[in-house]
Amino acid sequence: MPITHDPVHDGDLIARAGDLYTQGLNDGEPQIRLQAVIGLIALEAVTEVAEAADDPAREVRVAVAGGLARLADPAGLPALEDLLADHDPVVRMAALDAAAELGVPEPLAGRVVTGVVHAGWQVRRRAVLALAEAAPEVAVRPLVRALRDEIVDVRRAAVQSLERWAADRPEVVTALTEALSDPDPGVRTQARWALA
Repeated sequence: MPITHDPVHDGDLIARAGDLYTQGLNDGEPQIRLQAVIGLIALEAVTEVAEAADDPAREVRVAVAGGLARLADPAGLPALEDLLADHDPVVRMAALDAAAELGVPEPLAGRVVTGVVHAGWQVRRRAVLALAEAAPEVAVRPLVRALRDEIVDVRRAAVQSLERWAADRPEVVTALTEALSDPDPGVRTQARWALA
């Protein structure tokens, strides 16, 4: 016997599931709140997902950042902007990845650029990689500054991100040419490839 779907019944089920997941956001157990966020992402409930951006648990905020990238809804940008300034570096890196996935939309650009000077080098590296997806007017200057970062992984990421503009931005060619004298052989090699 074939299974038939009643759109009204299906809509009721989805609404009930949404209510249950929304209630789950207030549970005392972080794992329940995490599952609630995952369920709300599946239901494309961007408003409810965004409301969980201030959850006390790191793993929930990380899931929110990834979910907002997946949903790609402008209504989620304010919450993602907050996550880009999160006190926890792991959350901030997840938000930087989400911003990159969304192409670093204008409301997030300032916070992504700020990440380039963060105290943690892993956050700086993630911000530099995210800027590869931003508009060149936003990305090029902070990326050129990142070529002078004390951490080699950040400098390598800066070369990698700048490569996409090497053909049409003279300031990028100049910066990559200067990177040919970087103390790290990997940075020098990457700069040569980028200029080729």
